[in-house]
Amino acid sequence: METPALSPYATLDANIASFDTVFRHTPLYLQTSPEYYMKELLTMGFERIFQICKVFRNDETGPMHNPEFTMLEWYCTGHDYRFMMDETEDLVCGLAGEAADKWKRPFERLSVRDVFSGTTGMDLGRCLDYDALRKEAVNRDVGVTGSDGWDDIFFKLFLTYVEPSLSGRPVFLYDYPVKLGAMARPCPDSPGFAERFELYIKGCELCNGYSELNDSAVQRARFEHDLEARKRSGLPVPMINERFLSILPHMPDCTGNALGVDRLFMVINGLESIHEILPFGMKNHGL
Repeated sequence: METPALSPYATLDANIASFDTVFRHTPLYLQTSPEYYMKELLTMGFERIFQICKVFRNDETGPMHNPEFTMLEWYCTGHDYRFMMDETEDLVCGLAGEAADKWKRPFERLSVRDVFSGTTGMDLGRCLDYDALRKEAVNRDVGVTGSDGWDDIFFKLFLTYVEPSLSGRPVFLYDYPVKLGAMARPCPDSPGFAERFELYIKGCELCNGYSELNDSAVQRARFEHDLEARKRSGLPVPMINERFLSILPHMPDCTGNALGVDRLFMVINGLESIHEILPFGMKNHGL
């Protein structure tokens, strides 16, 4: 499939910034993901779809980031995130060829709650509100500022304790807090958590997948939560995509995944920076 790179709708994610432009006095945004349009295609009867496309995220540069990068995004109906983890493992190993020979299969799978418990000793399930998580972070000498929201504290703990433990083998982390899975289906047996996963290889996060949420009321509430987070951070507050919410109840049960192609080939080739893969990344322009 091929969907528009320009859209009237910016990302609502408080951790991602969109590039913006104007067409005939109307604000438009470069896609940070083709998700909205691809899910609309699912409502038209398509069952398995994918695209490889350029996506754009403002103010992102570094060894793992370039503001323009290549994404493989795909969806299939009638399955959930566990099926998608299996499919992702097969895809990654197939592309890696001989490089995958040293990777033990099946890849390890750890719930985010378990990996937090193992690396920090805390029960994340008891820290889904701000005060509880802040207290745990302070007790572990993780610096917390007055402007930090729940998400900020989570990622400080994650980067300090969890991510260093993922530096070796391939591992799927799954069942993230709902606050970090805005478009993922809730876990039926773990209140406060969502059916979302990420794959890490050599400590590098390669993808973001989940069982897709198709409840428009829940999705609206999550969008509104994200907008409040953007307000608190002083970020632009774009409009909610009402068109997307209107089609969501017609979307069949499905799972999807977004995989960073440049990062994958960086990892396969044993490189340390995405800019060793990109011949014309922003670093090559001195930016």
